[in-house]
Amino acid sequence: MAQYDLSTQLVTAIDKAYVNIEARGLNNLDPAFGFNYMAQWEGEKNLFGNSYVGMTLPALKERISQAFRNAGFVPVERDIDPKAPTVDLTFIFPIDPAKEGGAVYEVSIRSQYDADGHCYPCEISEYYDPYQQLPPAGLSGVLNRATLESRFQAARDKAYESIRVDLERSLRPRSGFSVPMKSAPLGSTRPKPVPMVVT
Repeated sequence: MAQYDLSTQLVTAIDKAYVNIEARGLNNLDPAFGFNYMAQWEGEKNLFGNSYVGMTLPALKERISQAFRNAGFVPVERDIDPKAPTVDLTFIFPIDPAKEGGAVYEVSIRSQYDADGHCYPCEISEYYDPYQQLPPAGLSGVLNRATLESRFQAARDKAYESIRVDLERSLRPRSGFSVPMKSAPLGSTRPKPVPMVVT
């Protein structure tokens, strides 16, 4: 939380200082140049994704994992260091429900704690590559591959709606719930690299 409190105080103080400089220096200002400063404070924003306070990290992890499990994602079990500042929850979104494997999807949790060991805050953000190489579809999986993006989007929306309903009361003060923007549909062909033009 300290970084939010600090940025709120610091950025608004800088803006106020420039307003004072402009007001006091107005009579001595060269009209040809004007006063060139744009206020930086645009309201408080989360650094990463949704940001939660007042709950333990294990409780937050369990509720996020449950939301994604209920939406059809399969959790990948791995050892997690409970003291690590960042924890990644990995899931597989099945392409063909009858087969193993699928698209890899991760939720990352960056954590800071208060004196009681509760999130202060814990911030979640999603990580997945929409261009990732997917398992071969095979003859029976062509239809499943064709509906992959719509099924993935519906499952992702369901998981985020469940998280919103379940955890909205624990959001960091002065913040609201948001769903991350998607960069491209899952299963898209990776764009060709664009050569850099040096001038």
